[in-house]
Amino acid sequence: MRIFLLSAQKDTEVLGLKSIQYYLRREGHDVSILFLPRLQLETPAQQRDVRELLAREEPKLFGMSLMSGEYDKAKVLTAFLKREFPQVPLIWGGIHPTIAPEESLAHADYVCIGEGELMMADLAACLERGEDPRQINNLAYIQDGQVIRNPLHPLMAELDRFPPYEHVAAHSWLQHKGRVRSLDTALNQRYAPYLGRTYSVLTSRGCPFHCTYCCNNFLQELYDDRKIRRRSIDHVIQELEQARRSHPELQLVNFQDDCFLAVNAKQLRAFFQEYNRRVGLPFVCHSIPTYLTEEKVALLRESRVAWVIMGLQSGSDRVLREVYRRKSYSDHFLKAAHLLSRHGVAGIYDVILDNPLETEEETLDTIATFMATPKPFMPEFFSLSLYQGTEIHRLAREAGKAQDVEDYRRKNYLVYGKSDLNRMMRLSAFLDRSLLEPLVARYQRGRRSLAFRIHLFLAQLASSFFFEPLTYFRVIRLSQGGSYLRMAQTIPLYLKEGGKRFLDQF
Repeated sequence: MRIFLLSAQKDTEVLGLKSIQYYLRREGHDVSILFLPRLQLETPAQQRDVRELLAREEPKLFGMSLMSGEYDKAKVLTAFLKREFPQVPLIWGGIHPTIAPEESLAHADYVCIGEGELMMADLAACLERGEDPRQINNLAYIQDGQVIRNPLHPLMAELDRFPPYEHVAAHSWLQHKGRVRSLDTALNQRYAPYLGRTYSVLTSRGCPFHCTYCCNNFLQELYDDRKIRRRSIDHVIQELEQARRSHPELQLVNFQDDCFLAVNAKQLRAFFQEYNRRVGLPFVCHSIPTYLTEEKVALLRESRVAWVIMGLQSGSDRVLREVYRRKSYSDHFLKAAHLLSRHGVAGIYDVILDNPLETEEETLDTIATFMATPKPFMPEFFSLSLYQGTEIHRLAREAGKAQDVEDYRRKNYLVYGKSDLNRMMRLSAFLDRSLLEPLVARYQRGRRSLAFRIHLFLAQLASSFFFEPLTYFRVIRLSQGGSYLRMAQTIPLYLKEGGKRFLDQF
């Protein structure tokens, strides 16, 4: 069956959609992806380009994957497809249709709830046979004005059943400057994160935590299952070997697991014995602070780790315990950060800002925690989004605070509020404690005072034009094992995204 999958995501790193594409291809279907990162359908010429491609390929099914931030773009694209190809059924999938199927079915014919590989294979086979698909597991649809949600497939335990995908999705197209072009390595490098030189891979699905703000909070309740499912070592390594052969320009592997280190040291050692022998690229991985140990960090260091991404989220243990339900506290974070620092491992540390359930004093606790964190490190600041179906959405609603947070469908969670607290939070990642503590003390004595305003302005000026750029150079050099040459070769990878985030603070 001829199937077209569509993505309006800002880049080509759509791991879930590529997994569905390659699974369906193995099942015998002819499947392509059309990437529309800018979604340009304003002019007749732009519409004609997309229409002619799809008319030529004659798909029998459209599938669109979206996160909540792509909801508005998905509506526009769906309206175009419904107008131009009314006879072709269209299904939405991804996290937004999963958490908001009723809203999604106002636009799509069907919605996939939860993981999509098995459901899409069932749907394609059913449509190919000319049968009614409404009994398929994971499918939601409208019947007699009511939303019907079918039972779910059990989560696939044997992830090796899903074939690896390729760095540049096969048989795919991308809309570039309003024109549709066949996707190749050169074009992919313009739209993939980090100039297409980073290969993203999942070795597992699931997370050991149940944080209230995360989509895993919803998915674990949806499936009533908190198990972490893992691919075999050989399955992962074969994918990475193929990626290296096909794309010698790759410089870094990004293990996108929610918590890559949620394994024991013996399992981790077995993985890196094969990885070091057969792949050997520097890598980045995510971890929860409580899963870092001396032995694991030593293994990472021996295996050319470039970065470890780790979440503090808040320096207030009350917020972590009662609001985020996160059993990793500020002392766990500081212990893990010191461990990484002792081993010379570069850290990227996450913090959530703009939380209406966090008090001013608790935000100051977060600033104090960052001041106590060994430098240099790379901070990542996220503005809290209250996603429908998550526990924190309910908590904020019950506290009468939900209206204080911007609509998650239209919010850029990388852009945070320009409050004095948030400004000092950013400074705490770059300024030495001796420079920041007097500023915090002035804030506490009188935030509206002229002395505080001048002090804050000068601190921001010094940080933006000296301390922050200096930190970036230091931490990127650390990620490259102290090599100035590799630092210089690596910096271009971070300029586009890093530059945008730097400018967003102003």
